[in-house]
Amino acid sequence: MNANFEELIRDFIIEWCATRRDRKCTVNEEYLKRQAKVAEDIYSELNNANRSRLVILKAPTGSGKTEILASVFLMQWRTKDWFAGSFTGLSQCMRCLGR
Repeated sequence: MNANFEELIRDFIIEWCATRRDRKCTVNEEYLKRQAKVAEDIYSELNNANRSRLVILKAPTGSGKTEILASVFLMQWRTKDWFAGSFTGLSQCMRCLGR
């Protein structure tokens, strides 16, 4: 399924870049592979959970936390496998935490 997350996250990045006319954007393939792996791991854990889960992503600014959490949520529409009622995500940037 990792390829599906790569495709979904790549679509997010391309669409976001299209709105940023003042800036040239490219997809960082190394980041994309890591983001897709983390998203797939979270998706798998949540999809197989028998109770609610809290997901906390703590990573540097610009590392793709938003893309990861959004792709986990939106992948449900692609797979038609619903678990959104048991998913809460929290994204923290390290700079925001003063680290």
